[in-house]
Amino acid sequence: MKGKGLKMRYILVALIAQIVLSLRGLDARHDPSAPIAQAAEKRAHNLHRVDTLILLLFVALLVLIVLTSWFFKHHRLQFIHETGLTLCYGLLIGLLLRYTNIGVIESQTIDVVQKNRTAVREPPDYLRLEVEPLNVAKVQFHYELIEGLFGDKKQQSERQLEQKAVFSPEIFFNILLPPIIFNAGYSLKKRHFFRNIGSILAFVFIGTTVSSLVTGLLMFVFCWVFSLSFSLKEMFFFGSILSATDPVTVLAVFQDMRVEADLFALVFGESVLNDAVAIVLSSSIDSFSASQSFDLNALFAAALDFITVFFGIVAVLFCAICQAHYTYNNLSEEAQMRTKQFFQVIGFLSESFIFCYIGVSVFVSHSQRWNVLFLLATLFSIVVARAVHIYPICAMLNIHRNPQIPRNYQHMLLFSGLRGAMAFALAYRNTATDNRQVMATTTSMVVILTVFLNGGLTSWMIDRLKIKHGSEARDESQMQIAMDEGQSLEGNGGAETPSRVSGQNPWDKAFLPRKWYNFDASFMKPLLTHANPTLMETLPTFCMPFAKLFTTRRQMNLYTQAMESGSLDSRQPNGDNPFTRVRYYNSLDHLSISGMKF
Repeated sequence: MKGKGLKMRYILVALIAQIVLSLRGLDARHDPSAPIAQAAEKRAHNLHRVDTLILLLFVALLVLIVLTSWFFKHHRLQFIHETGLTLCYGLLIGLLLRYTNIGVIESQTIDVVQKNRTAVREPPDYLRLEVEPLNVAKVQFHYELIEGLFGDKKQQSERQLEQKAVFSPEIFFNILLPPIIFNAGYSLKKRHFFRNIGSILAFVFIGTTVSSLVTGLLMFVFCWVFSLSFSLKEMFFFGSILSATDPVTVLAVFQDMRVEADLFALVFGESVLNDAVAIVLSSSIDSFSASQSFDLNALFAAALDFITVFFGIVAVLFCAICQAHYTYNNLSEEAQMRTKQFFQVIGFLSESFIFCYIGVSVFVSHSQRWNVLFLLATLFSIVVARAVHIYPICAMLNIHRNPQIPRNYQHMLLFSGLRGAMAFALAYRNTATDNRQVMATTTSMVVILTVFLNGGLTSWMIDRLKIKHGSEARDESQMQIAMDEGQSLEGNGGAETPSRVSGQNPWDKAFLPRKWYNFDASFMKPLLTHANPTLMETLPTFCMPFAKLFTTRRQMNLYTQAMESGSLDSRQPNGDNPFTRVRYYNSLDHLSISGMKF
């Protein structure tokens, strides 16, 4: 009985399939436009298959990257870093996609001829193509421009997988970059970052501009000597995109080896903030034409563009810093740990995906045009340009900076000029001409070489330059703090000043940092966290309704206990009395913008 029932099911399935096929054939005979619909359906199915394959490849790569990172946490290799291996994984997948038949779908190419025969000087955004099937009215298809000039003019079959796997600058700028910047700000050592903010801004604004100009001039001289058809504008644009540094590998090694915090802050701060300068320089140079005069309006437009881009990037960074400064203290211990781990995981996956994405795009991109001499000249130019701005700026800063930037730190800053995803994204944003394709290909090779060479040799360079790390760096930092505090005591005859007793930072000598501390301790911390003193203690009497409204239950309990114990009067801020107003800094993890090292 079971065998007969199973046979009847097979017969019913076969009959239903036959009926469906017959109906499709009948529909095709009565509807001449059915082949168009079937072709569109087939293409949609193929594209869906390609998208699924891409997701599978990248998820498998991310799993492999996570396993590699776990291995490197337990077995550190001196000259190999997981970022370099991530790039290798992407290169292998790109090589596989380029020279195999994975992702090739059936397609046809038609040479479109203009209908009105007018001259087209710019590539159109849309193309309209009329198709006239048999016994059917004309059907119009609209095609949108999704990429510039393709390098595969001789390629007949459409490699849809390659097109979809190519690095997308917009995905990088809008999806992958913000989590990385946010995680950097959330886990930032604020004290050392803001102490070095003057030096960081000097490297960001002066150094990035000088680097782009020197690189552009050297490359223009090289192109003039070897008779390459590159204009001065193109070389300045090339120099501006290469001025963006991304020493993610170096910073990872710094963290593993626990390098001195000031050096870490200088390298990190420059890499985070100079992206905005590189974007503005490249866009301003790219929009400037030879027939256009650079007048005051153009200068104001460039300044406005810079403010928009710079504060867009910095907003993400400072949002994370403020979240870590205020919101973090309102969370439970478990929530604090989970949020920190979550942002670290998101940042790690984004960085890994970016370098894997870059590796895949090197082989599958259609905009490849190689020039070995141009590449060698580029490597020489970026090293010279970085040296030209690192050493003079450090010499200028050391005139008034205490402690000074030592010579071995300067050498390490020169060595940390890796190029990464930002330069790659800016280069591949426009590859519509042969020269742009040469610049994009050269940029990709510069990124790969600097990640492998500089990233792999970072630990060796730290030992070679005798940069203190680990316990040595920690002991020196503690000794420096003790020396600063000793100088503060010596200036007062060895007696403990009110600021020492209260825990005030000995660097707090500037007017603005001192005022910010008072404002943060008296208003911002009580308003946004459960920190004490409460707003009821710090605000004037006429603001008491406002203070009660924004005082939490936990703060109110502490306030009530203080009133009952009679200790409220001793805690009340009173004018500029250092014993009363500064004592709150002991328990506050405040934003350390004091003692800025200019």
